[in-house]
Amino acid sequence: MIVIKIELAGKIAIVSGVAQGMGRAIAQQLFALEATVVGLDKSDGSSCFSEEISTGRFVFKQIDICNREAVKELVAATGETYGSIDILVNNAGILERSLFENMTQDHWERVLDVNLVGMMNLCQAVIPFMKKQQRGKIINASSILGGYPDVGLTAYSISKASVNTLTKILAAELGPYNIQVNAYAPGTIITPMTEKLRRERAEQKLKQIPLRRFGEAEEVAYAVAFLASSFADYISGAILPVDGASLVVQRPDAVS
Repeated sequence: MIVIKIELAGKIAIVSGVAQGMGRAIAQQLFALEATVVGLDKSDGSSCFSEEISTGRFVFKQIDICNREAVKELVAATGETYGSIDILVNNAGILERSLFENMTQDHWERVLDVNLVGMMNLCQAVIPFMKKQQRGKIINASSILGGYPDVGLTAYSISKASVNTLTKILAAELGPYNIQVNAYAPGTIITPMTEKLRRERAEQKLKQIPLRRFGEAEEVAYAVAFLASSFADYISGAILPVDGASLVVQRPDAVS
């Protein structure tokens, strides 16, 4: 019998959006499993990882992932420094509310740039490395709203639906190169991004979750760690819900 114990020693992981919330938890979890982590964020999040950085197995890079050339240069430098890129976690994302009728072009472009274009830039930069080494894991941040959109979150929901489609297409394209591509789809997770939503609609949201609680960022990180591990080598093209069973029935609030 094989005892399941996730180990990522010797693996090189790039994680975007690490300055807070789920991204920080994911980066810290992969580091704890002994991966070398290159953490990316548009904001300066280096102070969050001072202990990890001191070990030499964690590097923080402040970068705008929507800048295609900057991403290509960073990924090339990472590959040259470490000799491989084994894991890419496209976690960076933003959530902004607006009814479609009132949505500005700036709002639309801002959400899709970070949630989708930045992901595309990172994927296209790492794929040549992964194809050459004949292995790799690409793990994308989706959302339950990618399949069940919410009024007032038009651009966000569309961006996450696109992430789901991109994940499946890449799984098909890259499968022959032993590259697995999956996505994780969080429900309402306790992070700074969801603070306003949880404050204003806590009672309503909790009724929609059969587990009757919000998720923790660390619980998302555990799911990502599994997808990054060898135990997920035959899983590709999957959208893994991390949502407390929010979408299993039409009326979760009817369950007492």
